[in-house]
Amino acid sequence: MGLITMWGVLPGRHATHDRADTLQRLRAGEPLRVGYAVEPPYAVVRADGRVEGLAPEVARMVGERLGVAHYEWIQTRFDALIPELRAHRFDVVAAGMFITAQREAWVAHSRPMMQVRSGVLWRRAAEDTSPAAAWHGWETVQRVAVIEGSVEHQRWLAGGGLQDRLMLVPDAASGQAAVLEGWADAFALSWPSVQWMAAHSQGRLQAQPLAPGELLGADLDHPAFQFRHEDQALRQAWDAALRDVLVSPQYAALLARWQVGEDARPTLEQPPREGGP
Repeated sequence: MGLITMWGVLPGRHATHDRADTLQRLRAGEPLRVGYAVEPPYAVVRADGRVEGLAPEVARMVGERLGVAHYEWIQTRFDALIPELRAHRFDVVAAGMFITAQREAWVAHSRPMMQVRSGVLWRRAAEDTSPAAAWHGWETVQRVAVIEGSVEHQRWLAGGGLQDRLMLVPDAASGQAAVLEGWADAFALSWPSVQWMAAHSQGRLQAQPLAPGELLGADLDHPAFQFRHEDQALRQAWDAALRDVLVSPQYAALLARWQVGEDARPTLEQPPREGGP
């Protein structure tokens, strides 16, 4: 996902350790403060309060290699992740947030943790009993839900989509509900997310990846972790550890457990930065 709003430093939110080197604090035994927004399969909260999902669990694998002993998990809205990171509410974002050029003015990205496509979610018609309901294309969509500030939001506008056909929602659960209740005809989001929603909808929803060249489609997007620019030591150490994680059997098992294909494993070469949001 991607954010297109302006991200400024939130006034009066700086913690007492703002000027301390974050990596030094972690090595001294302080907890790694991780910001996330709920969006399965990237981040979920279990009934017992444990934070899981692709991004938090990769973060734990990286943290283990960095010697992190304690974690503090901080849930917030997706559109608050960058402002609250910059305001020192947490040290790293683990939410499946995409690498984009616009974000790089505000935060530093890690190397990619995955590579994915965008997807679309829609409600299966009651009379449709086929195993796989067909996607009839954007021309049949009167109202499309997107998370406000997301890559899909920006691509819809940049691709010529009419703004009055948009329904802006604050999070993935709201977009899913909009489709289920008939308030929106479709919900555009990362393919792993809409695939997860469809698989857990008891047959009420259907999902499909979007092809490059199609409205909202792209070649590949790259979910990553985000850091403050001044935390270069932490980001560099994180990248080195993340590279080891990505070639590990544990990472392959994690993808399988969250029903994500092996093709989501990113190349170890750093991808070119997008020119988009």
